[in-house]
Formats: sequence, C-alpha cells, structure tokens
Amino acid sequence: MKVMVNSLIQWKENQSIARILWMDPMTNTCIGFPISEKKMSFKLYEKEWIDKEIETGKAVILSEDEWMVTVAIPDDSISEAAKSKRDKAWAIISEIHHVPDVFNQERRAALIRGACKKFSISQKTVYNILKKYWKYGMTKNALLPNYENCGGKNKERHSYTSKLKINSAIENAVIDVEVKRKFKLALEKYYHSGKRNSLATTYRLMIREYFTHDFKIKDGVKVPVLNEDVPVPTLRQFRYWVGKNNNDKISISKREGLKHYQSNARPLLGDSTYEVTGPGAVFQIDATVVDLYLVSRYERSWIIGRPVLYLVMDTFSRVIAGVYVGVEAPSWIGAMMALENATSDKVSYCRGHGIHIIEDEWPASHVPQTIMADRGEFEGKSPEGGLIEGLHISIQNSSSYRGDMKAIVERHFRTIHDRIKPFVPGYINVDFQKRGGKDYRLDATLDIHQFTKIIIKIALHHNNFHLLKNYQREVGMIEDGIESIPNDIWNWGIRNKSGCLRSFPPDIIKLNLMPTEVASVTERGIRFHGMLYGSEKAMREQWFQKAKIHGSWKLKVSYDVRSMSAIYVRAGDKREYEKCYLLEHQERYKSRTYEEVAHLHVMEKQMQKKAEIALLQNEFDIISEIEAVVQEAQVLKNTDRTISKKNIFDGIRENRDFEKSVMREAEAFEINVDKSGNEPKVMSSEKVRGSILSMDLLRQKQEEKR
Repeated sequence: MKVMVNSLIQWKENQSIARILWMDPMTNTCIGFPISEKKMSFKLYEKEWIDKEIETGKAVILSEDEWMVTVAIPDDSISEAAKSKRDKAWAIISEIHHVPDVFNQERRAALIRGACKKFSISQKTVYNILKKYWKYGMTKNALLPNYENCGGKNKERHSYTSKLKINSAIENAVIDVEVKRKFKLALEKYYHSGKRNSLATTYRLMIREYFTHDFKIKDGVKVPVLNEDVPVPTLRQFRYWVGKNNNDKISISKREGLKHYQSNARPLLGDSTYEVTGPGAVFQIDATVVDLYLVSRYERSWIIGRPVLYLVMDTFSRVIAGVYVGVEAPSWIGAMMALENATSDKVSYCRGHGIHIIEDEWPASHVPQTIMADRGEFEGKSPEGGLIEGLHISIQNSSSYRGDMKAIVERHFRTIHDRIKPFVPGYINVDFQKRGGKDYRLDATLDIHQFTKIIIKIALHHNNFHLLKNYQREVGMIEDGIESIPNDIWNWGIRNKSGCLRSFPPDIIKLNLMPTEVASVTERGIRFHGMLYGSEKAMREQWFQKAKIHGSWKLKVSYDVRSMSAIYVRAGDKREYEKCYLLEHQERYKSRTYEEVAHLHVMEKQMQKKAEIALLQNEFDIISEIEAVVQEAQVLKNTDRTISKKNIFDGIRENRDFEKSVMREAEAFEINVDKSGNEPKVMSSEKVRGSILSMDLLRQKQEEKR
C-alpha cells in the first residue's frame, strides 16, 4: 500500500497514529495530524522517511479506519438538526480550508479571523470544527454532531403547562396537538401559495384567523380582537415548528414551482465551472453495448447476446481507471461495478484474469473528487445517498453542464471497436440482418471472461503505450520531456499537480455503492421484501424479543440486487455496519437475485389464489352434498303425529339398545371369512373329543421313549 491523503500511519514504538492531510509534490513532504492529541497540532514528515519507516516495520499503514465516521450513513436518515449543524460547519470549512495556506500558522490565523467575522463565531469554535474535520476523515459527514451520547435523540420536545416570559406582551403558549394543527393549516393556506408570503406574514394571518375570538368595528370595518386571557404562540415558536417540520423541496415547489426548484434549489450534483486540477480530480464514466456476440462459459453452444462495456477514465491524464464487462442492461449495477473496479487494486484484479502486472502498469485505484456522467444511472437516490454524502464525490451530468468533456470516454468506445473488429469472431458488421446478409451470431466464440481479458489488455496498452495525438501538454510537461502517454501524464500530475488521490476501505466503498431501502425488525426476524434475516448483533441485543413485546420498527439496510443471501444494516452515526444472513428456513432465497425473489413471490401469490379458488369450489361441493343427505333424511323421517312426545322420549333407551345390537352383529370382527356364501361352520363335539384323545396318546408315547 502506498501512502496517500487520508492514510492512517501507526508507529509501533509508541502506538501513535497520524492521518495524512496533504502531500506536497514539490518538496516531497507530508502533513500529518496526530489523532490522539487534543491540541491543535500537525507534523511535517519527509515522504521518504515515512516510506523507510514502513519498509523497516517501524510503522504500518492501517487498513481499517475506525475514526472515519458517518461515511456510510445515508443522508435521508440524518435528522434535520444534525444536517443543519453539519452544513454550517461545512460552510466554515469551505471558508478556511485552503491547501496549503491552512497549514501555515499566519495564513491559517488570518483565514480563521475572517471566518469568525463572517459567521459570528469564536476562534475556539472554528478550531474545534477544523480538528474534527481532520480527525474523522475530511468528509462532509465527518462534521455531523456526536448525538449518540446526548439524550432525547430523535424525540420531539414536549411542552409543559409552565410558561416562560419573554420581552413581549405575548406569552409562550403551550404547543399542543390543536395548536400544531392550526400551524399546519396556516402553512398550507398562506405560506405554500403563489403569493409567496413570508413566515412573519403567515404568522400574523394565522393569529388573525385562528387565535381571535371577537371583532370590533373601526371606521366601518370589522377588526379581529385577541383574547387577552388566552396565551398566543409567538413568532419564535412558529418559526421553530416550521423549521422542524417543513420540507424545503415541497415548500419551494409550491411557492415557486417545480421547475424553479429543479433549476435553483435542488442539491447540485456538481459545479459547471470546475477545473481539472490533476489526476483523480474528474473521472468520466459511460457504457455501451458492444457490437459482438458472446457464448456461455458453461455451455459453448449457448449464445448469450451482446455484452455491455463500462469504462471509467481520468480526464486529466486519459488513463483508463476502471472497466467492467457484463450482460446487465446499462443500469446502476454496471456503473456500481465499474466504479468499484476504478477504486480497487488492479494487480489482484488482473491476476484474477490470468494477467500478471506490477502496480506501475495500472496505478489508478483511487476515489475521484468528481464523476462526470450522463443522466440515467446517476440520477436518483443511489448516487446521492452513497457517493455524494458517503464518499464526498460530486456528480456532474454532461447533458446539463459539460457534455463536451464526456466525449473523452465516448470516443474511446469507438477506438475499442476498431481494435477488436478485425480479430474477434462474432463481431457485427453493417450488413447484419439485411436481406442476404450474414448472421454473425453463428460466429460467436468468445465467452465473457475471455472478452474481459481482451478489454484488460487494451486498457493496459492504452495506459502504457498509446500516444495521445491531440492532448495539449502543459509547459511543465514539455520541459520535463513527458510524452502524451496516459500513465506518464498521470505520474507527472501526481508529482507536480494536486496529487490529492483519496482512498477508502474497500468495504466502505462497496457499502456506499449499494442501493439502500427500509427493512422492518419483527418478532420473526428482519423482514426485507418478504425475506427474513438475522445477525449476531440482533440476537445479542434481543431485537426479535423486543419486537414481539414492543412492536416492530424500521431500519436502513443496503443490499446487492445480484444476491439476496445477505443484507447490511447501517449502524447508527458510525461507518460501521452489521451483516445479516438469511434464516435457516429461508434457505430457498440463498444466492437468488432480487428479480428472482420478486418473481418467486408473484408465482406463489398466483398459486395461492388458484388454491383458494379450488378450495372455495370444494366448499360449495361439500355444502351441496350435505344438503342432499339432509333432504334424503327428511323424506324418510317418520311423520306420524299420533304418537305423543312422552312415548317418543320414553323409548329412547330401548331404541338405542336395539340399534346397538344390530350394529354389533354387523360390525363384529371375523378373520378368514368363508366367501362361498355358506353358513358359518360349527365344530361337532365328537370331533373335538377325538382330537383330545389323539393328543393324549401322542403324549403317552413320548413319555415311554424318554
């Protein structure tokens, strides 16, 4: 592992740990922040000295980062209060965290004084925010407040009968259910309207309509009158309630229109005026359906259709940072796999395909600052929840901002097609499906593993040998004799440009790439789309017993649609997660895809519906048969009305005895019955006596022999 920005270095002698905040490519030095120290301090290290400490075993790069909090927590699960504090702290960081000025004492002091004046806060507050930002991984979510140790988490404040006096003629009213209902009505009527009333105006209109009891005539006009004996909510109380319960998207959409929200108020996924400062600043991603038919790895006679190829390319150097070949239609699954590949180690990836390289041949294995994509896969909650807030990656859609820049990756698709066309069987030419044309599907020979190997070879050739003819080299590149080869440009940029390549633990990257939904904790297990899961933590903390006693509750989970064998519970305000497995009696869902499980549930519902219809029809048959038997009995019933009730009841015992004797005779067991129809045989007494004498004679002879 190489030392990069955000790496944690631990020295074995004193167990001290430092986070690398910045690497200066000019002086080959690093700025490190001691994790355990409470004071505002950082240290300057020689990059060569750190490398030597690691080589000699005196120091180690930690693979697990327990301080990088809230990397995996989705934004929609954070409370509004926490997000407000985080965003305010982020604005302060954006104001002062200018690298490398923030590491110079005099310049940092000037930046902090400016921030204190702009945000009306103390220097101590700024220093605390800066230390927290450095300690917890330099992401936006690292600035979330530590609410896990505070009381009243996610609980609404309750009002009490005692009221506080303020500098006003109006007392603080008790905000009960009825007052909240009036708040909501006023907000919908006066604030969420095309008139665009301010909150203060909305408050006054609300008081006039809902908190007056009488009126007076002034100049011939009715004027509402307040009841002085009844406390009235203050504007401060109203503002607090609106800030706690109002939805900005709904509010702006209703007041200004949805187009205004989408254009001006929606969270921006990127910045149209960004500059490509160096390697890793901007990655471009796109997908295409390759003009080639493949066969199955398991049965070579099966044609599986055309593969989908994803490419991730670095804008600054034109290095291919990641690839993915699959049979999924262009979707978030393919984009997720391509991004995971772009951030992973390429040496082990190539080894898995039988290709042996060294790290310098494919050095890109980092998290970018920005991803340039088109709409489609990168619209929706998947990127917003994980990439933007979790990994602090901004998203830019080329169709709205810089469509010309994504031409880099789009042009390379044509290059790949030109390379494989003359050599691979099954490639589709222009005469495909034309009358008299050749059916190229019959020529399909390569499987998806073999085609992926070809793509890797093309990527390695491009990164190490391809000469970019139209690349505009900087003056420094020309002076240093750097040719327009992607890897050479990448390495030069690391040494001379930003050099701020970021890295995260692989599990955290995967967790943030996976989609997130809501599951329920029930007495039978963690229910997610009809499947039941369990985990060690759930058993240890007795989740299911609590659900049975107190009722079920919701929680956020991440999952991979390609295998529902496990889901992952996001754990509180930390980056930790809990892996949940299918319960034993849910074994039928193991290794099933999300679509397969959904299809199975649909089939089961259809079968259950058919069974219910058949059962209902059988119920009708039984009812009809019972009615037929009863009708037959009604016909045979004795209808003689001359017999008195007393005589009928007195003969019940004799009737029962008679019925019993008849049934005993009819139901008595008899084995080896003569089926000829003759009368049952009766053994004569003479024959019985003869057999007895014969037995006595036999016993006498046996005694004589003894």
